[in-house]
Amino acid sequence: MIDLEKIILDYKNQLNLGITNGLKIEITKKYHNLIIAGMGGSVVSSYLLKQLASEISLKNQKKIFIIEDFENNNLNQFNTKDSLLIISSYSGDTQETLTIFKEALRRKFKIIVLTNGGKLKKLADRSNLDILEIIKSPSPRYSSFYLLGVFTAIFDESLANKLKNTAINQKLIKKQVIQLTKFIKNDIILLYHTKNTYNLSKIFELFLNETSKNLTFNLNYPQTSHYQLIALDYNNKINFKALIINDQDLKISKKLEILKEFYKNQLKIETQLVSLSTNPFKRIIETLFLAQLLSYNLALVNKIDPLDIKIQELFKRELDK
Repeated sequence: MIDLEKIILDYKNQLNLGITNGLKIEITKKYHNLIIAGMGGSVVSSYLLKQLASEISLKNQKKIFIIEDFENNNLNQFNTKDSLLIISSYSGDTQETLTIFKEALRRKFKIIVLTNGGKLKKLADRSNLDILEIIKSPSPRYSSFYLLGVFTAIFDESLANKLKNTAINQKLIKKQVIQLTKFIKNDIILLYHTKNTYNLSKIFELFLNETSKNLTFNLNYPQTSHYQLIALDYNNKINFKALIINDQDLKISKKLEILKEFYKNQLKIETQLVSLSTNPFKRIIETLFLAQLLSYNLALVNKIDPLDIKIQELFKRELDK
């Protein structure tokens, strides 16, 4: 039986290995845009790098773009001479990722490939591209700390080294996991983010949906205080629980407190704030650690297989027909 908790608690070794391996990739040309393309667990930790980069001032600041929408040709907006593209696919056979990889090859982007095999590895080998193996795990989302290390190391060595030396208080996070597990149980989750916490919310959205199977809607404040508020008022018989990711901006934080009380008193929706460190390095590690441990704990309590994604695989087969 796979011990997922052991994998989650071993996050530090996974993160450090990712940083070490990422630093082995030689970047010979200067670039201003780092583009990270992939789906789901193969790319979700890139949102944490984007969060970190948005809060830390660097010399020659580079921009980070994450591509998960493959229906439109999102590469058209980038200058190939000014961009570095990371293609990440755990299996190497994800249809959408292969599509953008082929387009990137045609347009002659500088490409780094992260994969464990499949068609992507074969195509990358033929093109003599840099290929980095993703650490083996029961599911791509449990390689997220490793990928966070790789993405950060490729983006900026100084950030990677600071991340490597960052420690978090696991005991405090575990207490929050116990509290939030009792609070959420098997209810539908309304997850609220602001413009400052969107990248963090993407982590919780993935793990709560995929691991614990708590249907989770990722909603924006202040947008939600308009039309979504009205719909919630008319659907008050559904078992919702609201999670609000606290914002470091004091003005926004006060408004979130008002939202919390309003939901409780007017909509009868119980609400909890997700507390994270004010330190940007600690905050991104805490986010991923909390999301992984909370969703795993909820799966255990609700007697759900945290690794079951059969319906997702069924839909992929339909697409491949």
